[in-house]
Parts: sequence; C-alpha cells; structure tokens
Amino acid sequence: MIPAWLEPVRDGAAAISADEATADPADFENSTWIFTGNVQVENAGLQAWCDSAEMTFSNNALLKTTLRGKPARFVQPRAGGSSTEGRGDLLEYDLGARSIQMTGNALLSDGSNEITGSNITYDLGREIVTASNNGTGQVRMKFTPRKKPDAVTASTRGGDSDTPAPVFERRFVPEETGEIRVYLERGNDRAIVRGESERGITVRVTGGEGDDVLENS
Repeated sequence: MIPAWLEPVRDGAAAISADEATADPADFENSTWIFTGNVQVENAGLQAWCDSAEMTFSNNALLKTTLRGKPARFVQPRAGGSSTEGRGDLLEYDLGARSIQMTGNALLSDGSNEITGSNITYDLGREIVTASNNGTGQVRMKFTPRKKPDAVTASTRGGDSDTPAPVFERRFVPEETGEIRVYLERGNDRAIVRGESERGITVRVTGGEGDDVLENS
C-alpha cells in the first residue's frame, strides 16, 4: 500500500487522489494502478469522480483510465465558460483518442442539451457524440436552443451523398410551436444542430435501432 495522493502521477497536468492506491510495479514505466474510495482525477482541465479507477501507464505516460461508480461522472470546461458533464456506471477515458465512453445509465449534457442511453461515446476534441442502445432500449436526446430564435427550421435528408437534398423541410415559429420531436427509427442516423439560443423551441430527438450520431455545430 502506498500514499493515495499522487501529485507526481502526471501526463501533462494530470493528478489523482483516492483513499487507497495499489500498483505492481509501483512505478509509471509500464504498470497498472488501482485507486479505490473517493477517487478524483484531473487531466487537461477535465475532472472526474468515481468509486474506483484503473489507470494504465506506459513509458511514464498515462494511456487509459477506467472509472466505475454509481455513477462515475466527469466535467469538461468549454469555451465561453460553459461545461460538458457526463456520467455512467462505467467510464473509459482514452487519452490518446481523447474520447470518453459511458456505459450503463449513461448521460451527457451541456446544460441545455441532454442525451441518455445505454452507451454514449464523446469525442472531447471535436465535441461529437455517438450514442447506441445495444438493443436494450431507445436513445433519447433533448435539445434546447441557447438564444431565442425567430424560428427553427427542421429538415430530413436521405441518400449517399454528403449533402443530399431535403426529403422534408418546415419552418417552425415560437408563437405556434413549443416543442419539436424527431424519431430516428431504424438504421444509423445522424442528427445535426446548428445555431445558438438561450430559449425558444425545444427540439427532442429519440434514437432507434442502430448507432445514431449527434453533431452540435
């Protein structure tokens, strides 16, 4: 057993604290560390909290962190003072790919928009989300514009090209519409949100079978 507060455990600006920590061997050359009890992790601005964590090191660099809890959760600051928060029974943080996979009661939120499902993968660098249900239920997405818009334009597109022509398109105004619901149904679908608003029409997107992707641009 070694002291649990490990300020020297670093990859850039990473630090870990916990009630207990074990490792074999007790170095960062090529080893796996196990942290238990009130675990807190900080790395490149991201903060995480969990019941237990397993951290893999190679050549004195932190490669991967697996967090477990009821739930395990994290917060990542974003430009403009906002933040992205996520949680799940299992979080797998791949530092090389800069991605977090949330499994089991997974949720991802930026304060206005929210996604829930059995499996959510969040690309920290590009802020792209991939959500799936693993055949156990629906993926649910809720979008609320950040600034009050004059209107919301909703369209559906199909085809193999990068910019297919709209199959359906309609303009909604707040005076007539309070909420828009979109059901993705079968197949691998992509939902794209553009524009900013503090309030206005709420857009809810519910995923179906297959892997659905959310892009908030």
